[in-house]
Amino acid sequence: MKRIFLFCVLIQLGCAIASEKEIPTETLTIKNFRIKLDYADFELKNSKFSNLNGYWGFSKSKTINYIKAIKSFYNNKKKPVPLDVYIDLTDIKSTKLFQNGEMFLLEIKGGEQSSSYISRITFSNTGQALKREIWVPMFPEQTRQVTTYSHFDENSNL
Repeated sequence: MKRIFLFCVLIQLGCAIASEKEIPTETLTIKNFRIKLDYADFELKNSKFSNLNGYWGFSKSKTINYIKAIKSFYNNKKKPVPLDVYIDLTDIKSTKLFQNGEMFLLEIKGGEQSSSYISRITFSNTGQALKREIWVPMFPEQTRQVTTYSHFDENSNL
């Protein structure tokens, strides 16, 4: 829903999505827990405001990468990950998976300059997504958003 809204706003502003292409998958593993991140790129072309090249840091075209899907596996059994966990994470710069006690944490850094962010997704010891926290590097002590996930079925519309 958030990504569709973003695309609609960009189209209203005169941007056209010129192309979308999948880019290589990344797999992170600790013990019996594995995360697979599927990425894609889309290119925005700014046709309506082409005379404002460089205005707001936006040139005539811009390529943005995003996470197309996150797949979680525990003991090689796939666990569902809600779309809301990753749908709004774009311009991915780095990912890191680490263990904190019984929990697994996926840290994603992305964005550019003032719009940069750090997202930490907490998974249970069985691979279930439990929580997502987002904050900006400039104010690391202030969490901007915390989302908690309860049990869900992989056949649901999340």
